[in-house]
Amino acid sequence: CDIDYNLVEVEPENRKILGQHQKKLKRVKARLKRDRDRTQIFDGTIQLINKFELDEDLVKMRVPFTKEFYEAYNDGFKDYIDGRWESAMHKLEAIKEIRG
Repeated sequence: CDIDYNLVEVEPENRKILGQHQKKLKRVKARLKRDRDRTQIFDGTIQLINKFELDEDLVKMRVPFTKEFYEAYNDGFKDYIDGRWESAMHKLEAIKEIRG
């Protein structure tokens, strides 16, 4: 994985007790946001790559990963997609050495 979630702080969740109506409203709002984001990604309104380049938390979580890491990962993933399983396995295993 190319994200280290330990590099960002998670804001503590508001421990206020929500009623059943508030819980449902919160779930509905979250689902609507996911649906809106998915629609924008699939219709090209927003490029998913922009999230990784512009989102402050994602940028922080990706700092430890070098260009060398991404190049090795891309090579291994391409071999995997192309059905070169043995080569893919060796390349993806080598990433552990790059990452440390």
